[in-house]
This record gives sequence, C-alpha cells and structure tokens, in this order.
Amino acid sequence: MTFRIITADERISSAENKTSLAIFGPPGVGKTTLLKSLPADETICLDLEAGMKSVQDWRGASIPVRS
Repeated sequence: MTFRIITADERISSAENKTSLAIFGPPGVGKTTLLKSLPADETICLDLEAGMKSVQDWRGASIPVRS
C-alpha cells in the first residue's frame, strides 16, 4: 500500500464527513470485535501492538507499525 504526500488543505477537505477513532484498553474489552464490526472498505487498521496476530483475519486495509 502506498500513500501520496498531500497538502494540509487537501487533508482538511478529504477529512470532511470522516471519523478518526483510536481504540485502546486492556485485553478482553472488545477492541478487536469493534474493529471487525466496522466496514472493511472504509477502515484502515493501524496496529501498534507486537504484530497483527489479533487481527490477522481482518479483511480491510492494515498498516503494521514497526519500531
């Protein structure tokens, strides 16, 4: 997956009617279940944990973050 660099004005105009959501919490509270209930064609998963194992069956786009 590649992303092109955009200007701040392009970012603001493309963000209209869109929601950003950060989900975090202890194990077992439903973070993965909530992700899987979102529309895969409109959602990007940024997994900040150690790998994508918990969401490996996610059908939408995902970006693993490596440190």
